[in-house]
Amino acid sequence: MRTEIATIKYFLSRAPKFMNERRRFLIDQTRKFKEDYIMTDDGQEMAKAKVEEIREEIAELKNHLVSMNESAITCSDSEDWWWEMATHKIEQKIKGLEKRLWKFKNMIMVSGMRQVNEERRFNLDEIKEIPIDYLLETEPMFINHQRNFYKCPLHNETNASFVWYKDQNSFHCFGCSAHGDIIELYMRLHDCDFVKACRDLSPVDKSP
Repeated sequence: MRTEIATIKYFLSRAPKFMNERRRFLIDQTRKFKEDYIMTDDGQEMAKAKVEEIREEIAELKNHLVSMNESAITCSDSEDWWWEMATHKIEQKIKGLEKRLWKFKNMIMVSGMRQVNEERRFNLDEIKEIPIDYLLETEPMFINHQRNFYKCPLHNETNASFVWYKDQNSFHCFGCSAHGDIIELYMRLHDCDFVKACRDLSPVDKSP
């Protein structure tokens, strides 16, 4: 009886770890499938259709928000709290849709990206692992363990509105709204296309 209890306890203690490993495996497989599918013509058409769908939904919500703000003007002060709550919910939904829009827009490959993926001329994973501060000439104004804040190299400013998210190795500027990975930043800094950015960022092959 004690042996059976000990066995049950052992498997129960292993269950969370097993489930987490299984969950990570399924997530990785799903991500790989999505990445492979999005490179196909059907995947590209799906991404483009999704971009248009989200854009229409955002436009509809923004029009609705304008109508609500116009209606709120004629309401009494006692009803202000309801209008604030309702408009806040719509604004939050718009923000969420804008994030999804950015995600699907990034799935759409320009001709240069398709050339890179088809010819396998560059190791994109290796390039995207290059820390973004490799391209920044100034020191960060604020630092914490997940983010560094800089003056944006893409426009003149006095505040540190450019954020490098170190865990994702991505950036976002709250001043000019630029965002993306190190390839996107290089393209903006040097006014070049995707292929040239990949070529310039690719590690030098030192093999004989």
